[in-house]
Amino acid sequence: MRLDHATRRYLTLLGKLILLAGCVVYLFNGVDPERLASVVKRYHNGKILLVLFLMATGFALMGVRLWDLARGALGLAKSVFAEFYGFFVNNVLPARLGEMAKIVYLYKEGGIEASQGTELVFWERFADLNVFLFLVVFGAFMTGSLAIVLPFGALALIIWGLLIFFLLRPERVYRFIRIIPGRKVEDFVRSFLSYIQARTGCSGYVKLMLFSLLIWLEHLLEIFLIVYWIAGFDLTWTQGFVVFAMTLTGLSIPLAPAGLGVADSAIVFSLGLYGVGHNEALAASLVWRFLQYVITLAMGLLVMFRYGAGLKDVLERRKARPASDG
Repeated sequence: MRLDHATRRYLTLLGKLILLAGCVVYLFNGVDPERLASVVKRYHNGKILLVLFLMATGFALMGVRLWDLARGALGLAKSVFAEFYGFFVNNVLPARLGEMAKIVYLYKEGGIEASQGTELVFWERFADLNVFLFLVVFGAFMTGSLAIVLPFGALALIIWGLLIFFLLRPERVYRFIRIIPGRKVEDFVRSFLSYIQARTGCSGYVKLMLFSLLIWLEHLLEIFLIVYWIAGFDLTWTQGFVVFAMTLTGLSIPLAPAGLGVADSAIVFSLGLYGVGHNEALAASLVWRFLQYVITLAMGLLVMFRYGAGLKDVLERRKARPASDG
C-alpha cells in the first residue's frame, strides 16, 4: 500500500521530531543546574569576547568570498550583510531557508536575479563541501575512522560528476531540461546553467577554494579556542578535530534551526568520548551556541530592518517557484 504525499510528509516530520526530542533528552538528562552554572561562571569574559570577534571575522571572510564570486555585481558591504542575513534566517527558521533568504536579499538589494543568486550560493556550498570533506578525510586518517567520510564523499562525487558532465556535454543537459514542466521553471534552470557555464578561468576557482579554506580554518579555530582556551579541556589535537568534525556534522542535519539540539548533542557526545563530564561539555556547548546567536541575530535583525529583506519575503518565495524572482 503506497502512502500519499501528505502522509509521507507527516511521517517524515514525525521522524525528525522524534530524533530531535532524543537529542534534547540526551543533552539535558542528568544535568546538575548548579554545577553547570558554576562551570559557566569560571569562563573568562574577555576570552569569550575575543572568540565573538573571531566569529565576526569569519562572516567578513564569507562576505569577501561572495563579493569575489559576484565579480562586481554586488558591493562588499552588501555581500557581508547577505552572509549575516542568511545565517540569521537559518537560526530562526527550519529547513535551511537561509540560502533562499540570501537569494532574496541579493535580488532586492543587489539587483541580482534569482538564477544568478542561486549560482552564487551553489558555488559557496560546493566549495564548502569540498573543503569540509578534505578536513574530514584528514581527521579520519588521524583517528583511523573512515565511516564519517562516506556520506560527504558520495555527495561530493555526485556533484563533481554532474558538473563535469555538464561542462563537457552542455547541449545534452539543455536538451534534457526541455522536459521540465512549466516554462518559468525551465527558463530559471536554463538561466542558472548559463551562469555556471559562463564561469571560466582557473584563477577564480583557486580563489574560491582559498577563501573557503580560510573560512573553514576560522570555524576550526572557533571550536578549538572554546575547547582548549575557554573551557580548558585536556584533549589532544586529534581529539579536538573529532569534536570539530562531529559539531559540523550535527549542524548539517536540518532537524531544527541552526542544528539546535543536534549540533549541541554532537559537541557533548564527542567531548564525552574523551572523558569530559556532561555538565562541563554542555557548558562549552552553551557558550558556543550563545556566541553564534548573539552575532547572527544582532546583524540579521539589522539587515532585516535596514534593508527590508524580511522573513515574510522568504516564506512567500518558499511557497512560490524560484523563477518568480528572476
